[in-house]
Amino acid sequence: MRIAGCFLIYGVLALPLGAQSALQRRVDAYFAAAVAGKDFSGSVLIARGDSVLVRKGYGLASNEFEIAATPETRYVIASLTKTFTAAAIVRLRDQGRLHLDDTLSRYLPAFPHGPRITIRQLLGHASGVANPDYVSLFGRQVSLDEIIAEIGKQPLQFAPGTDSRYSNAGYNLLAAVIEEISGRPYGAALRDLVFGPVGMSSSGDASDGATVPRLATPYVAGPGPARARVAEGNYSADVGAGSVHSTVDDLFRWARAIQTDRVFTLGSIPYAYGWGQRKLAGGRWLEQTGLLDGWVSNLYVGLDSAIVVVVLGNHSTPSFGRWGRELAQVVMGHADSVTPLIAELPAREVHVEPGPYVGRYRSDGFAVRVTSSGGALYLEVDNWPVARYLAPAATDRFVVGDFGLDMTFTRDVQGRVTGALWGTGQGQLMLRRQ
Repeated sequence: MRIAGCFLIYGVLALPLGAQSALQRRVDAYFAAAVAGKDFSGSVLIARGDSVLVRKGYGLASNEFEIAATPETRYVIASLTKTFTAAAIVRLRDQGRLHLDDTLSRYLPAFPHGPRITIRQLLGHASGVANPDYVSLFGRQVSLDEIIAEIGKQPLQFAPGTDSRYSNAGYNLLAAVIEEISGRPYGAALRDLVFGPVGMSSSGDASDGATVPRLATPYVAGPGPARARVAEGNYSADVGAGSVHSTVDDLFRWARAIQTDRVFTLGSIPYAYGWGQRKLAGGRWLEQTGLLDGWVSNLYVGLDSAIVVVVLGNHSTPSFGRWGRELAQVVMGHADSVTPLIAELPAREVHVEPGPYVGRYRSDGFAVRVTSSGGALYLEVDNWPVARYLAPAATDRFVVGDFGLDMTFTRDVQGRVTGALWGTGQGQLMLRRQ
């Protein structure tokens, strides 16, 4: 097998101790500014083949109780969940319990668009199903049946199979298919089909609302020296799409299972469902990232190099999409081409009076609301319940740390705030005050 042959080429022996220490220093330097600036806390694992090269926690898993993040800390992994949902579907196919070209109506006969949609289209984000109103489902325990009913109320975005658009709703539906076929709740089905065979004993599904031991506390940016405040946490509406919790060790086991075809044969499907396919240094890679309020994750898996990079965090930060690719470059000896992370929030915040900025702002298809609490300003984007802290960097200029973007307010000749520029450089969007 080609992948197994690559493991023989690269080998699975540990690096010499000096080389491991040098790699650890480079990884420490990569995260140093973000950790010091309270913009990153989490756990990191880097490996080649079966050899773990870096395995370390950074910052705190709980600010309130001053609990350090460790490799054993658990995190909600957001959209990395999709890799497990897809794998469970492929496992059911391999067991002869479904076909990828079955229509959804075979398993969910009451779903309105079911006769037009196939399992394969759901896996590949080509079904056309629209997301439900997740704002209305936020922060409360909802059933999978309720989620599916809400999805069914939405018109299709396009005819199934004619286009592709990233869809959390499609993976909600796949979770329902898994439950229907297995006769088990989604989390239990994942244990049977994926977690158990891979040996992922510290992973599970958080959508049932049960307490998860050693789970980190999720944070979003906030004012003051702590730089963070707790995000809301209920993952029932994310079932199948973003509800799994895991550790860096378990995700390393998962990556190795993918690399070695231990759970299913990757070559037996036309696309690595649930993953993004990447090219780096002439090699093939799989990547999936995850982002929920207070949770960030990146899993980068070499198909030709046997390299694995896992980074999990409990603080919203815009840098999460860089981690896997850049740390893989460091492992391959290209550290000079990688720029270390920076602290997203300003080192020194200026004092501003919040009153002039509070209000609603809009452009075509995009609306935000600026609110004030405790003398600090916050940004609500499209009415999402978790507001983003606006860190004052200068008069009229604020940094949205969770997004890594500026928000610069504009004034008229009388000095009244009339709008805001959202973003930086060529990508700035003009928002008008309502």
